[in-house]
Amino acid sequence: MDQYSEVFKGLGEFPGKPYHIEIKSEIKPLINAPRRVPQSLHKELEKTLNELVQLGIVSPVNKPTEWVNSLVIVEKPNGKLRICLDPRNLNKAIKREHYVIPSVDEIISRLEGKQCFSVLDLKEGFWQVPLDKDSAELCTFNSPFGRYKFNRLPFGICSAPEVFQKKNQKLFGDIKGVEIYFDDLIIAGKNKEEHDKILVEVLERAKENNIKFNPNKFQFRIEEVKYMGLLVSKDGIKADPSHVRAINEIEKLTSKNDIKRLLGMVNFLSKFIPNVSAVTSPLRVLLKKDIEFQWNHEQETSFEEIKRLISSTPVLKVFNDSLPITIQCDSSKDGLGACLLQEGHPVSFASRSLTDCEKNYAQIEKELLAIVFSFEKYHNLVYGHKVLVESDHQPLTSIVQKPIGSQMYLADTLSRASMKETGGDDPEMLNVVHSVSKLLPMSESRFKQFQKATEEDKELQMLFEYFKKGWPEKKVVQKNLLPYYKVKNDLYCIDGFVFLNDKIIVPTILRQDMLMLIHEAHLGITKCKSRARELMYWPGISRDIENLINKCSICEKFQKSQTKEPLENHELPSRPFQRIGIDIMYLYNTDYLVIIDYYSKWIENSKIDNKSSGEIICKLEVVFARFGIPETIICDNVPFNSYQFRNFGKKWDIEIVFISPHHSQSNGMVEKAVGISKAVFKKAFEDNRRPAMGLLEYRNTPISGLGLSPAQLMFNRRLRTKLPISNKLLNPELFKDVNIKLLRRQQTQKHYYDRSSKILTELKPGDKIVVQNVKTKIWEPAVVLSKTKTP
Repeated sequence: MDQYSEVFKGLGEFPGKPYHIEIKSEIKPLINAPRRVPQSLHKELEKTLNELVQLGIVSPVNKPTEWVNSLVIVEKPNGKLRICLDPRNLNKAIKREHYVIPSVDEIISRLEGKQCFSVLDLKEGFWQVPLDKDSAELCTFNSPFGRYKFNRLPFGICSAPEVFQKKNQKLFGDIKGVEIYFDDLIIAGKNKEEHDKILVEVLERAKENNIKFNPNKFQFRIEEVKYMGLLVSKDGIKADPSHVRAINEIEKLTSKNDIKRLLGMVNFLSKFIPNVSAVTSPLRVLLKKDIEFQWNHEQETSFEEIKRLISSTPVLKVFNDSLPITIQCDSSKDGLGACLLQEGHPVSFASRSLTDCEKNYAQIEKELLAIVFSFEKYHNLVYGHKVLVESDHQPLTSIVQKPIGSQMYLADTLSRASMKETGGDDPEMLNVVHSVSKLLPMSESRFKQFQKATEEDKELQMLFEYFKKGWPEKKVVQKNLLPYYKVKNDLYCIDGFVFLNDKIIVPTILRQDMLMLIHEAHLGITKCKSRARELMYWPGISRDIENLINKCSICEKFQKSQTKEPLENHELPSRPFQRIGIDIMYLYNTDYLVIIDYYSKWIENSKIDNKSSGEIICKLEVVFARFGIPETIICDNVPFNSYQFRNFGKKWDIEIVFISPHHSQSNGMVEKAVGISKAVFKKAFEDNRRPAMGLLEYRNTPISGLGLSPAQLMFNRRLRTKLPISNKLLNPELFKDVNIKLLRRQQTQKHYYDRSSKILTELKPGDKIVVQNVKTKIWEPAVVLSKTKTP
């Protein structure tokens, strides 16, 4: 202090431009009537005002001002007065400078490993921030001796804490080993030498910038620092004895307000106490609205036990960001408990009581809820880290570690001693910051488009009102919202969007755009409906899809004839790409190799320069490299029945099965694939689009009668398209009984086909028959030579 005595004298002033208070233009200025000051304080008040004028903190005002605030006088223990504003009306007009204030837990976690401390207090805190001329006039106040204005930032201004923290952080925040919380600076070092080096740098910085500290509050080279009601040392964190003493000195509780004050004080110390809520339960019962305040033996026992517990609080380990993290979780019939540990030492305890609704959960749900609660409670500490979760609930031990029973006493005790929490940061909203963009994986422009349209949609905004206030009786629900009433239990809101299960509800103004996207590939009504049902919802969406497609000129132009093909059932494959069918598609003077997987109905198209076996083999090799080698290929005779192609099958260990000549129906699967491919290609060319988008939509559209898309059967997941879709629907998942569903679908198709078919007489070698000429459609005489094995 001798070397830097000047930084401990007088009133400092932060460098830079004076602070300008921004005012909302729509708020009208207000002049408050002067408050009467007791005569006994007049002399001391006048003396204090004169001293502040000499220091330049306030100055007299001799002209009219639009704002005049009331004066607040606070008597200090030494008899002196503190002059403050009552700026409640002014605060309503001030535009706050929002600046992140570090939490006490964040600051203390950075003190881990430190052994030597000092604490500096900025003298008169806010008064070291100068105001510009206009802002000073806003801070005009009445007094018995006339009007004065603050030339420095006064206490009570709503923006003052953020402004002060920001200036303090800007000046000292880059110095490692310095923690700043408003007017307190903690200097912390791993040893005396490191501490002294940091302290000198802070004092030099203060000297250069005219910042002053309070010499009476300077704590120098201490091993245990008292900070924000906590004591921090190299051994860890413990409760401030003054807080413990304040509770122990309470003699009697005589009202519900007394209980609330006590529980508030206990809650501040709850992170130190692994067994508190069980004993507070008799007190919390008295806080219920329908319970009369009656102090009995049960409450007295609880009160005394609280005093005993807080008198023996443990020392907690300071959180170390580089050490492994373990969280113990447990639940009981009444509460949840959690304990965060590092290297076997407790860092923090947490608990809460269950709501009446949560008490009805199954035990496994309570145990999982305890895990969720612990991660919400410790989000700021554990986010981005691997965490070992310990639970003693057997069904959960497949996903978390089960510790020895004797090691679970921490969380187990907490859950049975759960403390009812007071309000704080909503952990659900912390999750939303990271999750909403993942829930709707769409472009930023589309995201903003949906967000704006939802905000402007009267129908959806009324839904939000119902969410906030609760749904009224059906008879008073607006007519246009009645369709939502039927599904109200499945509706939920996240960050301004409305969902039905996992499907986004589309604002009215965007519904036509979504219809055009759904029908972009010009698929039929059934497939478009099936596609839409997966992704989005609005009342009447099915009707709107039907109307759009029925009026689509492109779909009308390429509508295929109502022809019925004979059904030829093949043995069902048991996995994707086990059996495939191939054929050549000719369209617009171009040949394409069409491939379909018999299991998933996945279609591949490859443009070929010619129909030679070598060209086709090259295209197949590319597809096999992507999906694997099939066991069987079913194909037509021409152009596949060549020596080169047969030899290719032998070398790649593939069975080549040729269908009967001129009987393409026996490979109906690939014929259907050719038909689908042609429709997609034609409609894409007509609409001046590339066919790839149409194929993507086909692969992503559920198969009729199966409920799963080719993509889901092939990859166990959906594919992302331009349509908005929830992230849950994009995640991989295993589908059960697929083979059974495929067989059932095949049997259903056969059932409907067989209703209009008949069994023909079996032909034998030597039988005289007639055969229809494929080209001329004329029936010609023939003789059966032998029975073929081809389909």
